[in-house]
Amino acid sequence: MLKKTIILFALVLSVEFAVADGLYAFCGTGDNLWNTNTEPVDSLNTIDGMMEWMNRSYGISRMYWRAIQGLQPEETRLFSTEPSVLGWLDWVEYQQKKRQSDKSAVRVAKKYGMEVFLYLGLFEHGVQPDAQNSYQFESIFRMNHPEWCGIDRWGERREPGISFTNPETRAEMVRKYLEQIEEFGYDGINFYTYVENYAIRFNHEFGFEPAVMQMFKEAFPAVDLRKDRLTTQQEEYWYKCRGHFVTLFLRELSAALRTKGKKLSICIDSDEPQYNQPWWGMPIRGNGKVHFDYQAWIREGIVDEIWVQLASPTNQKKLLDELIPLTRGTKVRLTLRTPDPLGEQWEPYRKQGVTAIAVITWVKNGIERYTPRQTDENMLEDSDWINRAQTLRDIASGKLQVDPQKYLSLQNDPMVLVRRNFYPALGKAAQQDPALIPVIEKGLKDPENSVRISSVKSLAQAHRPESLEAIFTALEKTPNFQFTMQTVTTLLAFDAGIKDKLLAGLSAKAPAVREACVRTLYQFVNKEKIDANEVFMPILSLLHAKNETATNKIWSITRLTGMRMKLSENNQQQLIAALCDLVEKEEDALEVVLSAVENLRHLIPFINTPETRLKVQNELADLFAEYGDDSTRKDAAFGWRRVGNSLKGFGQDGESILQQFLAQKEDKFLAYHAYQVLYEVQEDVKSNRGFNLVEEETAINHHIRFAPAFPGWRKW
Repeated sequence: MLKKTIILFALVLSVEFAVADGLYAFCGTGDNLWNTNTEPVDSLNTIDGMMEWMNRSYGISRMYWRAIQGLQPEETRLFSTEPSVLGWLDWVEYQQKKRQSDKSAVRVAKKYGMEVFLYLGLFEHGVQPDAQNSYQFESIFRMNHPEWCGIDRWGERREPGISFTNPETRAEMVRKYLEQIEEFGYDGINFYTYVENYAIRFNHEFGFEPAVMQMFKEAFPAVDLRKDRLTTQQEEYWYKCRGHFVTLFLRELSAALRTKGKKLSICIDSDEPQYNQPWWGMPIRGNGKVHFDYQAWIREGIVDEIWVQLASPTNQKKLLDELIPLTRGTKVRLTLRTPDPLGEQWEPYRKQGVTAIAVITWVKNGIERYTPRQTDENMLEDSDWINRAQTLRDIASGKLQVDPQKYLSLQNDPMVLVRRNFYPALGKAAQQDPALIPVIEKGLKDPENSVRISSVKSLAQAHRPESLEAIFTALEKTPNFQFTMQTVTTLLAFDAGIKDKLLAGLSAKAPAVREACVRTLYQFVNKEKIDANEVFMPILSLLHAKNETATNKIWSITRLTGMRMKLSENNQQQLIAALCDLVEKEEDALEVVLSAVENLRHLIPFINTPETRLKVQNELADLFAEYGDDSTRKDAAFGWRRVGNSLKGFGQDGESILQQFLAQKEDKFLAYHAYQVLYEVQEDVKSNRGFNLVEEETAINHHIRFAPAFPGWRKW
């Protein structure tokens, strides 16, 4: 026993020693507003609690905050036909508009003596709206100045993000960042260097801005960058030409920041530090290779900090071993993103001034505990709320066995994170004592959303027949994206015998109740616990309801389409007819119509008559024709891609229709869009992690052989 005590004491000392050398944290705010298993940031109280325990328990002195301001309608155009994304975007907008999340985070952090760095993408300004993406987003900045985007060799496809080749672009971005930093009170800015979209099709698709080509030509006057096959040396020089303008931007931004006493930090890819980083786990960089002259950034003092990006510890250490001598004697600091920020493997680097960054967006982040202290049941009455919260968490995980009567009073604890951890602990106990279930249900009325989520999550562990009604009431009174999502997960833990109540819930007054019922019924069908044909008509009826929300109609479209293999032939044909009706009439919101268009493609194999097949083809062809030169459609810049992709789903027949659009000479946009659908493919694919990759030579040949005149860009 004495030996164990000594070992434990030594471990505590090692943690305290690591903390004494400093620790930073990163919060990917939008991710935390999606994932209900990570630290909540959905209110001033949750943000305050998070900052407090991090600072007091681990000495965290800086927070990198991935701002959600850039996702607001005044800065970015957003569109999606994915219903979960629509719900999330509404939730993010609510958090910023009503809760002022970004400003709250800065204000609270400073209350605890912490710095806050704005965390943004260097190139992350969206992409042209027809490109394959998890959701469509494009900054107003890009939309107003398409000429400031990077381009392909023909000047037609725009590169994701922006190009820094134009002095006006750089000046505007410096102004914009400085304005945001000062308005919100950030101490500095950090850039990650990947882009989160699937637009690029091959490595050398982008990077042909005039300034880049001119710089390349000065070194290789006999080489045509757009047409000639490059040697390895020439390729590397091209990447350096692209990177040259990044350095210009960073130099100009750095100078402006220093006049305000602000700092500049940038992430460096640990695997290939000389280039911009690929999106996590992706087979290709989203905007092609851009050379990063980080040695010059250090030498000239352009950056104040280099963040060594997450990778294998071996590669991170290799990069740190290179950077430490380069930064010695300079003011440039080094930081390290790792899921093991307190690990002994980093001790040699901590001693050389490297600061680790804990990423709380991940469940495993190295500071999972509110406090490194060991807990016992006496700490349930501790005056420090952090100890009370951690004790409850240890009860929920099974590390502590405590009679629930000893912590029932914590249901009314004034600290939100204590109440949030109360319900998982009680849920575990309620499995043995059902009398505790009504206590869990009371949490559905808590004023804090994160506590209500914790309550409904705990009802998956133990529930009673009355629990369903309590959940529906909570959905009606306090609906939001995260709570509804967690509700669906919880309802799946109920027996499929709740089918009738779920079907009745499709007629509920509250849209959130109807949404949860559609989603849960679908999951039960998917798990083969309910017959798809029993729920088909009740869900289909939502498509015809005039007062149904657009999001719920899309949930119905996507979930009924997801059941297609399990439906009777008659119901399959009814679904096809219903979606055709939505497309033909176009009386619903644009996102509903385009969802119907997209999902029709999945239903093409189930069309059972030549007449219906021809009808659907003609409807899609007529809709595609609306995107021509004189189009006044709101989705003129991107809807054609979705319609065209569904036409392609008809195989040779659909491609023949598109070839006719391509061959005609009267309408330039129709011809060009048909070419794009046929030869510049952007579809939802499972291969290559979602990228529509093609060989460079193939893409070039397709353009030479088939591309009509480029009609220009449309603003959406």
